[in-house]
Amino acid sequence: MSNSTIVTLVDFSGMTPQLMAQSEKYAKALNARVILLHIHPKDTTLRDKETSLADYKILTDLGAALSKTGVNVLVEQLNDADHRRTLDECRMWDAELIIVGSHHHGFLHNWFVKCFTCEMHESAHCPVLVLPAPPAA
Repeated sequence: MSNSTIVTLVDFSGMTPQLMAQSEKYAKALNARVILLHIHPKDTTLRDKETSLADYKILTDLGAALSKTGVNVLVEQLNDADHRRTLDECRMWDAELIIVGSHHHGFLHNWFVKCFTCEMHESAHCPVLVLPAPPAA
């Protein structure tokens, strides 16, 4: 039985393997369950049913792989979500840690388009582990 909950935000980017490895590491160290959470943002133009189902299939495959390591895993997909709704979900699950990857966005991008990771970090009710993206080539 898990004593705590870790929420890992996955976006199927190149950061996914690193996110999965850290989720496994922390889950085992904390005897925690992991909720793999994929978000379809509010500003997404048109998310058709096929794309949503394909994304969910990828998410369940990631969950199955993590489960094979002995970690208790739940997969969830949020549609039309922003950082506030995502944090509400994390509070609902009583998350004790949120794991998220960063991306190499520059100062101007973050100035005009608020960084999702930054908003999560600034508003979270629990610690947020931000994994850095590999250096850009």
